[in-house]
Amino acid sequence: LASRLRALTANLPRELPRTQVETELPAAIELYKTKLFFTRLPLFALIVQIVGIVLLYLILVGSLLADRRAEEWAMLQSRGASPRQVRLLAVAEAALIALPAAILGPPAAAAGTALLGLTPAFDSLSEGRALHVTLSAEAWGMALVGAALAGVAVAVPAVRGAQRSFVQLRQMAARPPQRPAFLRYYLDVGVLVIAAAAFYQLRTEGSLARERLLGGAAADPVLLAAPSLFMLAVGLLVLRLLPVALRAVALAARVAGGVTLPLALWNVVRRPLHYGRLMLLLMLATAVGVFAAGFRATLERSYDDRAAYAAAAPARLLGFRPEPGANPESSVRAAAALLGLKPEQVMPALRLDASYALGRFRYADVTVLGIVPEALLDRAFWRGDFASRPLGDLMAALARSRADTIPGVPVPEGARCLGLRVKLPSELPRARLGVRLRAPDARAWDLPAVPLGEPGAEGWQLFLVPIAEDCTGADYWRAARVSPPDADALVVDAIYLRPGTVLQAPIAVAWSVDELLAGGRPSDDGSWDAAVIESFERLDAFEAIGGVSAAVDPGTIASAKPAGVHDQAVLVTARMGPGGAPIAGLRLRHDAVLPVVASAAFLEASRLREGDELDLFLNAQLVRARVVGTFRLFPGYRPDVDRPLLVTDFATLRNLASRLPALADVPLPNELWLAREPAGGLAEGSGLRAEALLRRSALRAEAESDPLVAASWEGILFLSFAAVLGLTAVGFAAYAYLSAERRALEFAVLRTVGLTPLQVFATLFWEHAVVITAGLGIGTVLGFPLARLMVEYLAFTETGATVVPPLVAEIRWPAVAALYAVIALIFFATMVALAAMYARLALHRTLRLGEA
Repeated sequence: LASRLRALTANLPRELPRTQVETELPAAIELYKTKLFFTRLPLFALIVQIVGIVLLYLILVGSLLADRRAEEWAMLQSRGASPRQVRLLAVAEAALIALPAAILGPPAAAAGTALLGLTPAFDSLSEGRALHVTLSAEAWGMALVGAALAGVAVAVPAVRGAQRSFVQLRQMAARPPQRPAFLRYYLDVGVLVIAAAAFYQLRTEGSLARERLLGGAAADPVLLAAPSLFMLAVGLLVLRLLPVALRAVALAARVAGGVTLPLALWNVVRRPLHYGRLMLLLMLATAVGVFAAGFRATLERSYDDRAAYAAAAPARLLGFRPEPGANPESSVRAAAALLGLKPEQVMPALRLDASYALGRFRYADVTVLGIVPEALLDRAFWRGDFASRPLGDLMAALARSRADTIPGVPVPEGARCLGLRVKLPSELPRARLGVRLRAPDARAWDLPAVPLGEPGAEGWQLFLVPIAEDCTGADYWRAARVSPPDADALVVDAIYLRPGTVLQAPIAVAWSVDELLAGGRPSDDGSWDAAVIESFERLDAFEAIGGVSAAVDPGTIASAKPAGVHDQAVLVTARMGPGGAPIAGLRLRHDAVLPVVASAAFLEASRLREGDELDLFLNAQLVRARVVGTFRLFPGYRPDVDRPLLVTDFATLRNLASRLPALADVPLPNELWLAREPAGGLAEGSGLRAEALLRRSALRAEAESDPLVAASWEGILFLSFAAVLGLTAVGFAAYAYLSAERRALEFAVLRTVGLTPLQVFATLFWEHAVVITAGLGIGTVLGFPLARLMVEYLAFTETGATVVPPLVAEIRWPAVAALYAVIALIFFATMVALAAMYARLALHRTLRLGEA
């Protein structure tokens, strides 16, 4: 359908001119197919494990049935049947069991799947009704494959058992085989090698899907089987080493005294093949059960973490636009009032684009995020795996290097105007002189200077810089397109000169500044009563204005005594025009560097380490930065999508990224990180200018809103856990019953040599308790790496994107305890049934039958 719609969109305008087809259905179908593929992929990996356990269960039951019927088949051979006929009989029996299962299994599975629609997990998908299930040809094919595997699992032990004669059976009863064939021929080592190869390929691919040659993703059977091969390899390795450990335990039990426990351990050590099959089933089933029991909790935590990570805080306002030139504190107070929050619950943040040099003519982009370190600690989402150091340590490193003030020449209180005695360069007849003022909150005002009177004989002239509206009148402020400074404790940050015209060729420029004055409003006759606030006798505290580019010479400043001045002046030289500086002047020296906590992607690309420094081209100027920490993940940062991230102090970023007067404004906060979710939103007319409001709760609801994803996981985890419980319970009960029935003669002999019925039962109890304890214990321990392995390679969303932050394996211990409780209940119920069976055991009849 999607292909036909795309063809219709392409061909219809050619057949019918002036027509256009607009439809989103092909894109929706492709999105559904993508979601279906990536949703089914981890389910397939889990189903492979369940199928493996089912096959192991069938092998266990088939082996027990084969052992039970071995004497019958030996009797048939002794009465004239050939081994081939006996083998065909065993295969026919397996086929008679498997074929009806292949026919009846799919309808039974469809009925069970339909009933899942009545469960709470499928409410959003089925609306409380039974699911509509269609049996496809693929389903029938899978049923035939499953039946064939089941038939082989039952037939192979039967065929092997049908080859033994009475003499071989007696020899095996006297000397049970110590090691199965897969241990004798080191097949477990081969499985381990295959599992290692599959694991290596899985590590190389990075997920359970692989790229097709012609594009697109496809499921790789080897990768899907890798977790199952890992479990099987570990289980077989344990079976090789476990008898050695059990021998040591048996020796210790023998030294401790008693009869029942040493005898039980001796039986387990003497028949490792017999007990190893059940132990392997319990190990693998428990490992899968631990993973299945905890994976829902893992998904729930992942949904919580993904929402919290995307929001970065309980709520985050993106694209915030405060009033131009506004004080950040007043902007925060105004936004907090509109959001119904307290000002301390709102943290301003600043996100800027920057670049840095990788080499000559090679640059890379980076994002710089300015935050308030102290405020970030109580609202940002953080996990211990985001960085090698705690968040508090990283923020403390930023706070220690904070530069929240800019040095400057203080403006006297009550001053209305500033003045400069300047000798402008003759090469720039239209040069524009200006002064930058700074406030303690990092705001800046670039104010043009206007001449007062006529130049002197030597070219010196007094320029006036209004800093209050009543200095010259409103016409100045309208022409300058700037508002009068409204802050206290102003300082002069820089004095600068711009060409005032486009230069066609580079020229060398030299101009001088004699004194910086401050005073009241000039009188009407042109006189002005002002005081000197900086005479520039010492230039240690000043530097030439630089930072435009690494390739542009900032020029020099030097003390000089040109004609026309009574004392020393500052001589500013620079090369301006094409390839030169667009601005020349002097500013107060500030040697602070920008402290940054860098992402691992940035350090890898730049080949820097913690403690190194670099130049960032940030806000139209070069800013010196130093790496004081590193992280892998940071709230709101997506390494696979976003540029590398540098996190720094908000106040320091505003100060150091605005040192270039006239060319770079002081950046304003463009994000607000909120300590809690506001009651309101971004409704029109609210007065809050922003692009989006991210709420953690809304993102959390959206993360699992897709019923296809939620229902599929709920269903498969429920079925997986139920299958593990059912197979474990039925497998143990069948094993215990068939084993006890087969060993009736052995226990009758124990009775005749003096053991009481209670001691015989205690021996049986300890045998099964050792097997169950070992199987459950090792399986539980195996479940942890299995869960981590599965979680690591299931860390992608329903659209195939990498889950950020990564999944963290969770173990739901109540569900694991339920698994233990069910197995314990089955164990004790089986023990009670065996006790009742042995209580009715007739020794004389059993011994006569055994002798016969």
